[in-house]
Amino acid sequence: MTTMLNRFLFLLCLAAIAAPGFCAELPTQIHAVYRVYRSGLLIGHDEENFERQGDKYRIVSHVEAEGIASLFVRGRFSMTSEGRIVGDEFLPQVFTSARGSPPKTLTAKFDWERKQIESSREDVKEYFDLPTGTQDRLTAMYQYMLRAPTTDIVVAWMTQGKRVEPYRYLKQGETVIRTTAGDFNTVYFARDTKDTKTKVQLWLAKDRLYLPVRIIFEDKNGKFEQQLVDLTIR
Repeated sequence: MTTMLNRFLFLLCLAAIAAPGFCAELPTQIHAVYRVYRSGLLIGHDEENFERQGDKYRIVSHVEAEGIASLFVRGRFSMTSEGRIVGDEFLPQVFTSARGSPPKTLTAKFDWERKQIESSREDVKEYFDLPTGTQDRLTAMYQYMLRAPTTDIVVAWMTQGKRVEPYRYLKQGETVIRTTAGDFNTVYFARDTKDTKTKVQLWLAKDRLYLPVRIIFEDKNGKFEQQLVDLTIR
């Protein structure tokens, strides 16, 4: 259960869909809460906070198990991203993820001059290439504020703190999604499954900074869904 939940939380952040369309008026604070389901059963919630001061940002995510999942998953799963906003993209400087109790922590430092990621876990360090435009697991979800997804085919680079991987998404259409946080006009993307068996679907709020409203992830271990239940933007 722990492995499947962590894999799902990782894939929630895969969709770093980016295309031209800079949003000039950026918020200074965003608070979002999502419920996480597996095959229709509530298994946890994700609380996220975005803060910006000038061109500096900080994003924090805390995920906790609920219901039957809380019997198997100990501790919370946390992620933090800090860095700068330059033009129409995030430039992460430090990304950390911690899970379990006691927590196992991974720290990734981004060296944009050398185009290199230094990844540390306990006493082990690894180094990976850093392509231009790479996002971490958190900025991937907020990149839409800076670059609206206006094309039918979008490709992005994302890292979970180690190796950087490309992801390709195809626009499926537009629809209205009703949630406890309100009604949202959304644009709907799905991952291109030509070279992968993992399915990812993503609905982004067109009039609310293209923040994710609903996400569905499906692989051989089951079907998971994330639904927005609360959203505050300042």
